[in-house]
Amino acid sequence: MFKNLFRDRASRRSVKRSPANVARAHSHPNSGAEESLPAEHPLGPLPTAIMAFFNDPAAAIVTMPALMLFPEGQRALVTHVHNGRLQEPIEGIWHAVGDVTNEQRLALLDLVLETTQRLDRSSQIELMSVVDDVADSAGDLAWQEQAWRGLLRAKLSKPSRRAHSRIRNIKDAIRELVELISISAIVGERNSLAEVRFQRGWNRLGSLCPAGALPAEVLAWGDLEEVLHKLTSLAKEQRQQIFVACLTALHMEKQLDATQASVARYIANQLGQPPFQGLPNC
Repeated sequence: MFKNLFRDRASRRSVKRSPANVARAHSHPNSGAEESLPAEHPLGPLPTAIMAFFNDPAAAIVTMPALMLFPEGQRALVTHVHNGRLQEPIEGIWHAVGDVTNEQRLALLDLVLETTQRLDRSSQIELMSVVDDVADSAGDLAWQEQAWRGLLRAKLSKPSRRAHSRIRNIKDAIRELVELISISAIVGERNSLAEVRFQRGWNRLGSLCPAGALPAEVLAWGDLEEVLHKLTSLAKEQRQQIFVACLTALHMEKQLDATQASVARYIANQLGQPPFQGLPNC
């Protein structure tokens, strides 16, 4: 199935095994790839060989960028990843996987993300460089790619103690965050729906201060990172309340789209909330 995926990878230490050997390696009873999944699980219908491949940490250097660039509109960016050296194996993965839903793609990204902690440090650095290529090529307004870069960076960083201290203008910082989520819940959105998202999210915060109106500009990923950093010092209860407000602003339908779900995962991570998988009760 994965023939020739690594034709150009012979000189790279991070992936040395063939896909067939990868599948055999994960036949161990303790391997997550062989565990039976509930029928309703998004990855339940996928073949065992595919699950084994995505569960192999050595393959993350191609599986993660392949999943990040899986949407048709993003695939042309593959030529910018690692100076095009990974184009053939990534395209091979797209062909082998075929059609997967957004829910399955995000579940596979979650799986790959967990495997990265089993890599040695040099392989982690190499993987981070590849994912940086993907996110940089997509740009600051590509929140989905930026979110997965942020999640990988957090996963590979040493855990640090969260400092609890007072910050100035907490209301302004919280307001800015909910504004960001409201405007960018749909990329480039700046209309009456963004106003509705903002009001719904703000209402979950209680009576901090009047909501007011949204700013006119569409803000980039760096703005989100900056305001989240300001809020990490808040108490646990406050961070949880803010996270729920962000989720409320993110979704207006029964489910989140791929970008919204990716951003929700990132915000949960930054605010020290449990890993986000489903929908809030809003």
